[in-house]
Amino acid sequence: MNTLRHWTLLLLLVGGLTLIAACDSNPTPSPVPPSATPLPPTPPTPALPPTARPVPRGAAGQPGTAADVQLINEAITATTKVDSYHFSAALNVPGMMQNGTIDGDYLNPDKGHLFIKTANGSQEIINIGDTSYVKNPDGSWHAVSISAVAAGASAGLGDSGGMGGLGAMAGGLDPSKASNIFGLVGRFAAGINTANRVGTESVDGFIVTHYNVPMFLGNLMGAGGSTTPGETPLGYADIWIDPTTKLVHRLAFKLDLTDLMSAASAFTGPTLVPGAPTPTPIPPIVINADVGLKDFGKAVQFTKPLVITPVSTPAK
Repeated sequence: MNTLRHWTLLLLLVGGLTLIAACDSNPTPSPVPPSATPLPPTPPTPALPPTARPVPRGAAGQPGTAADVQLINEAITATTKVDSYHFSAALNVPGMMQNGTIDGDYLNPDKGHLFIKTANGSQEIINIGDTSYVKNPDGSWHAVSISAVAAGASAGLGDSGGMGGLGAMAGGLDPSKASNIFGLVGRFAAGINTANRVGTESVDGFIVTHYNVPMFLGNLMGAGGSTTPGETPLGYADIWIDPTTKLVHRLAFKLDLTDLMSAASAFTGPTLVPGAPTPTPIPPIVINADVGLKDFGKAVQFTKPLVITPVSTPAK
C-alpha cells in the first residue's frame, strides 16, 4: 500500500486542482457574479477545453540548443515566482474531472480567486492563506481549512473528499501553494535536459517561442528529465515562452500514466491464486492540461467575504 501511495503522489497535479474543488460540498448550479473581484474588476475568461487546442503528441520541431533548454528551465522557475497573474486552465482526467475549467487570479504567495466549472456545476472560491472561502447557493460563504482537507486526503486511498482512489495525492500538497496553479503544473516540466524548438508564434498579442519537451518519470518526481538512454516518455509538454521577459504564457501537456499505475498496482496488489478471477485492469489514466497565463504583476485585491460560517473540516 505504501508503494501504491508513493506512485499516486505522481498525480499531485490533479490532487492540487481537485483539492481546491473538494473544499466545496454544495456546488452552485450556475455561475454567480463574484463578490470579491480583481482590480479593475473583470469577468472570468472561460478556458477552452483541451480538445479545442490540440497539443502535439510527439517531439515536434527541431532539436533545441543548450540555450533553449536553459531558457525553458529559467522561465518555469521565474513564472512560478511572479507576484500575480490571471490564468485560464482546462483539465480533463477521465473519472475525476471531465473537461473542467478553472479560471481566476493568483497573488503571491498564498491568495487566489477561482471560478471552477465542471459537469456538476460551477463554483466560486477565494483562497486567503490556509482558508478557502466557498460560495453557497444563497450567496453566503462557508470557510474550509485547506490543510485539513489535505490531511484528510492523506489518511487513506479512496475516502478523501470525493477524490476517489487518488485521494492520497492531495496529502503531498503544500496548502500554502494551492492557489499557484502554474506552480502545480509547471513543476512537471521543470528540470528538463532536452527540448525541441517548434517556432515563433503569438499568444495574447505577445511574440513567444514554442517548445515541445518530453516528460519522464523523473520530471514527475521532481528530479528533472531522463538520465536513462532510451527511456520512454510518459507524455509531452508544449511551452510558449516570451524570450524577453523569460515568462511562460501557456503550458499544455498530455500524460499517460496507465502503464505506470498498472505496474504499481501489480506490485502492491494481492498475490494471484491459481483459478482466482483475473483482477480488473486499471482504466486508462490520461491527463490533459492546458494553462494560459497573462496580466503578470497586475495589481489584484482579495477581500474576505462578509457572511461566513465557521471553518469546517472534512468528515472522517
